Amino acid sequence: MYARPQLEDGDASTFGVSGKLWRVALVMYDRRSRSLWSQVDGHAWAGPMTGQTLTKIPSQVSTWASWKDQNPDTLVLVKPAIERSPYSSYFERASWVGLPWTRGGRDDRLPAKTLVIGIELNDSGALAITTEQLEGQGWSSGEVAGLPILVLAPQDPRSALAYVRRIGNRELEFVTSSEGHLVDQRTGSRWDWTTGAAISGPLAGEKLPPLQTTPIYWATWTAFHPETVLW
Repeated sequence: MYARPQLEDGDASTFGVSGKLWRVALVMYDRRSRSLWSQVDGHAWAGPMTGQTLTKIPSQVSTWASWKDQNPDTLVLVKPAIERSPYSSYFERASWVGLPWTRGGRDDRLPAKTLVIGIELNDSGALAITTEQLEGQGWSSGEVAGLPILVLAPQDPRSALAYVRRIGNRELEFVTSSEGHLVDQRTGSRWDWTTGAAISGPLAGEKLPPLQTTPIYWATWTAFHPETVLW
């Protein structure tokens, strides 16, 4: 999700679907300058706006019940009803990513259409974890490029969010208590599964620094992040 940039007349830019693909991902265009923008990283790569980047807004895939519970006053964007998704056949074909004839240069560590959670590690590169790995326990913890990471997905793995498991200079190790609570071993504080915030204990009120996450096909993620670490 991105913030649409303001124009000189005070209106916000509006975007459409160009019908083009770049690095096996959809390309948007803005109607004012006709520049082309990447859906995945928000960069303009052709047209008068080349080199500019849209501002990201943190977002996640969530069930309506869970989202409404956390955000009772939320607004809803209602899209027109359609009988059948025009992309149904695309979703059904396991090896088809992008265009059928563009198969070169793929990262073969995973099948192309494996759904992963792509995580941007600030200045430390990129990480991918498969949604399959998050099923069951609902969370995972580790370290990549010296950065201690916690990935939380208590409901649908596609809704996973990632955090730096560090408060100040204190690195935290997490466990699941016998009651099913997420607890850090250092202070015994209890943490919220969906927000990365401590809700009781010595660290109550603290929040883990978030990392940008994206549910995405492996082939698309590696096209933008060929150096990615696979969890």
